[in-house]
Amino acid sequence: MKTRSICLAPGHLKAGMLTAAPILVRQGEELLPAHCTLDDAMIDSIRRRAIHCVLVNVSDDRDPAEIAREIETEEKRLGYIFRGESSEARAELLHAMRQFRTRQLQ
Repeated sequence: MKTRSICLAPGHLKAGMLTAAPILVRQGEELLPAHCTLDDAMIDSIRRRAIHCVLVNVSDDRDPAEIAREIETEEKRLGYIFRGESSEARAELLHAMRQFRTRQLQ
């Protein structure tokens, strides 16, 4: 089964999900390690500590056409965000964002 890593807000986490990266608290301490299966108590702890985003592995049943549509949507969003006059630094940031978001969606 194919999986991908996505970032979810604590309200979207479900027991049984697998962490894709360590979950760190504000002081840099590791709350939970990567590849940890979440349970309800862990999710409650994440919420209490006001962690904004958790990287989890989910099954990926998207077909290539759906992936292409998601990438196209992200391209449009980035085009809107980076509309207007540009500079070299802004162009480099746009390029980095495109690469990052494309990798995240594939």
